[in-house]
Amino acid sequence: MQHEGTSLCLVCQEMLLLVYTMYTKNVHLSTEREYLATLMFSFYDRDLDFYLSPDEAREMEEKEHFERLSTSCALPDIITYSDRNPVDGRLSVTEFIAAFNGKV
Repeated sequence: MQHEGTSLCLVCQEMLLLVYTMYTKNVHLSTEREYLATLMFSFYDRDLDFYLSPDEAREMEEKEHFERLSTSCALPDIITYSDRNPVDGRLSVTEFIAAFNGKV
């Protein structure tokens, strides 16, 4: 039997994907890479403010054990290297997608 909270969580996840899909309609998700980056962003943006903060990046890195992927780069580094307009210490969904498309 599935726990009621689990069902609610799955519904929330589906709603989040819908919200991000609607939010990014003007971003033109033309490649699978952009689509995957959008999905990743929706997972990483824990407070649902449409920005990825250093704290959220560190939290996800620890939760998902990303330290195993590289000893020279950490998930919060993407903010340092991809934060553009405005430079505000966090990434918008557009900046995040651009980072994964090499448009930084």
